[in-house]
Amino acid sequence: ANNFVEAIIEDREGNLWFGTMGGVSRYDGKTFDSLKVEDGLVDAEVRSMLEDREGNLWIGTYSGGVYKYDGQAIENFNFAHDVVDDILEDSQGNLWFATWDGGHRYRGPHHGAGGHRHHGATVRHARATARRGRRAPAHR
Repeated sequence: ANNFVEAIIEDREGNLWFGTMGGVSRYDGKTFDSLKVEDGLVDAEVRSMLEDREGNLWIGTYSGGVYKYDGQAIENFNFAHDVVDDILEDSQGNLWFATWDGGHRYRGPHHGAGGHRHHGATVRHARATARRGRRAPAHR
């Protein structure tokens, strides 16, 4: 998609995903495939990525919010139209998005309107805690 790489992850199948200034590229060990604006990314400047426990790829962008790619289609989540610098999945399956506006928690579509909640700057602390190998604090 682009040569300026902001994020790299390896999925459960061993594919490498590169988040770039021009979209997302997947390398399967032989060839590259890309997800770009034409595929449904409103903002192709990717800042962060995460594969969740269900195998979905979550993509955080500079100004287009968060996207979920299930291997077939791209879905935009408009609750975080901000710079999404980091994404974390906690032990309960909640997704946490670190943005310049603070933290956002997404509990999934099965929680209805309560599935998303803004938490100020707490997600940055949760990410730092998780990196040190401790459990992130519980938030309600």
